[in-house]
Amino acid sequence: MDEVRKDPGIYLYQAGARPSPEWFLQIAKFAADHFPFPPQRLDFLHRIHHHFDVDQAFFFDSNPQRQSSLIRDIQKLTIVNNDQHIAAASGSDTDSIMSLAQRVTDMNMGDSSSPVQSTEGSEAGAAVESDSSSGDMDDTITKISDVAENVEKNDDVLFFDKDGKRCDENTPYEKFQDWDQYLLFCSQGPTLKIRLPVRNDNGQIVSWISLVESKKMLCDMGEYFRGLYRSNMMEARTGVLVLDDIEPVDFARLMRVIKAGTPFAMLNLGKPYRTLSDYLEVYILADRFLMPLIKSWAKASMEKYMKENLTWAATYQAQVLNKQNPDIEDVIFHHEKVFDVNDAWLRSGYLLDFDRPVQKARFVQFLIHFCPSLLLKDMLSDLDSGLVEHLCGGLLIKLAGCL
Repeated sequence: MDEVRKDPGIYLYQAGARPSPEWFLQIAKFAADHFPFPPQRLDFLHRIHHHFDVDQAFFFDSNPQRQSSLIRDIQKLTIVNNDQHIAAASGSDTDSIMSLAQRVTDMNMGDSSSPVQSTEGSEAGAAVESDSSSGDMDDTITKISDVAENVEKNDDVLFFDKDGKRCDENTPYEKFQDWDQYLLFCSQGPTLKIRLPVRNDNGQIVSWISLVESKKMLCDMGEYFRGLYRSNMMEARTGVLVLDDIEPVDFARLMRVIKAGTPFAMLNLGKPYRTLSDYLEVYILADRFLMPLIKSWAKASMEKYMKENLTWAATYQAQVLNKQNPDIEDVIFHHEKVFDVNDAWLRSGYLLDFDRPVQKARFVQFLIHFCPSLLLKDMLSDLDSGLVEHLCGGLLIKLAGCL
């Protein structure tokens, strides 16, 4: 598709056409002059092919007079009505302009510790400013979201929703043709700069990181952000929101889940053995920003992870117990999975019962039923005492045959 965008005439060759060089140049120049955006240009060439498909000899004729007649007929096709604009803007199913899951450039999502100070950039891929700097980072901010490579900065693409109406900032996300279209629309609209602190090992703020995100996406998903703009708060007027109590990695994870567009996307939020803790943090942030849809996605992802680990004991048996010298990485992996449940159990204690994505008893049952028994026994002394108390009670009930 990139070659087609660079030279629209290639579309005709792919369709089986073999026009003369002169004919080819005329068509290519006309298409480029009248249709600056690739989807419109492809739609125009596609209509040319079908318009003249009934007479292949005429379509591929190299006679200059016939070519001139052909060009005049083609010019008549440029009177594009609204329905044709809709078809052009929607593009083809095979021309995905933007991937569903956005990348966070050079981020080590797996580290559980705070990001370290850097003079060249942050692990979230955005610019870092010193705590003593002026705070004006507009010239050096890098978006963490992908932007369509073939769309010029000032060439905003027109989009039309499922009802044929032109999309604007007030169009609900569910009215867009698909999630790819929604992401691209958001990428070319107004933004909000999120300033987040980078702390040292002592918890002191040593610098700031700024992530630039779509205003529409934030407002579509969170009542918190809609309130900023509805009330014309200072953050809405300046386009900068300071969140000094949120880790950059946690906010980046939240945005990654949002941009995936589904709770069942195969996301890399960090180390695979930290999945429960990572999604719980996403849930907590979504709750803070009043994002009920994203809360439901985080909850579904946590349940999905636990269901996918029903064979945990068998995997541990094969990777560790059945080997005289098991791989140390496999041993660490299974230990960290237990710590992940421990940390999620502790963290969920800060939430009210009715607002927990997974109840604390569910974590206990997960360990009792699916964690390898030898592994759990060896790690009891390393787990939180409150969790151990519930585990011991559950194990006694299980041994009694009542669970």
